[in-house]
Amino acid sequence: MHNLYANAVRKAKRAPAYAPLAEVDRMSPIPSNAEAGIEVSNLIQALASLPDGQREALLLVSLEGLTYEQVSQVLDIPIGTVMSRLSRAREQLRQTMSGVGGKDAKRAR
Repeated sequence: MHNLYANAVRKAKRAPAYAPLAEVDRMSPIPSNAEAGIEVSNLIQALASLPDGQREALLLVSLEGLTYEQVSQVLDIPIGTVMSRLSRAREQLRQTMSGVGGKDAKRAR
């Protein structure tokens, strides 16, 4: 009995591991490099479409890691204006990246 058990364990180690179908359905597909490149290209275009003030504030906070107060000092604007520009820039990017469209969506409101 022991030898049969040991043989079964060794055989199981050599056999490939299969994931149950329920787990396979939950697994997300890995995007290809081409898809990632297109996504980056779309993001660059969306950033370029932002007004200068919004783009500056967004990049200083998200890319450079500055605080709102530091951005306020760098751009020489009130903190409330920094927050407003960030909010508008983020919303515009969300709409553009989701395919809703930035300026046209505002006109439809």
